[in-house]
Amino acid sequence: MNRGSFYNLMIILTGVLLWTTGFESVALADDSRHPVVTEVQVIYASKQGHEVDPKIGDVQKRLADLFDFSTYRLLGNHHQNGHYGKAVSVDLPGERRLTLKPLGKDDDRRIRLHAEIADLINTELRLKDGGMMILGGPRYDKGVLILVITVTEKS
Repeated sequence: MNRGSFYNLMIILTGVLLWTTGFESVALADDSRHPVVTEVQVIYASKQGHEVDPKIGDVQKRLADLFDFSTYRLLGNHHQNGHYGKAVSVDLPGERRLTLKPLGKDDDRRIRLHAEIADLINTELRLKDGGMMILGGPRYDKGVLILVITVTEKS
């Protein structure tokens, strides 16, 4: 390959890189306009007693499949409207705070969600639109907190 062909190839590759990067930025900007609803159910679970809060609803079976607790009590149900790129926070018992930030959709059209509880969890989740993620959370009282997270994109 001669010097002129090499430079032409570099110019074309640079153009392609800038072109695709530009479209990626446009896609992220478009995502930021979509309203998103986050829902977090805060559930206290323990092995003391045998009580299942009926307000937990359909989540009860999933909890029983995942965890070995005999008591599940709903402590809070938090709905927050927002959009991609905007963080929302939920105060948790035990002076903790869950911060969720919907980031946009990935190539599989799953919603990417950054989740953080200081000194405990800092991760990115991927959920189907309207899908549910169950996190066994921090110790609390004589049991643990379980966080049921749902994210739904509104059109």
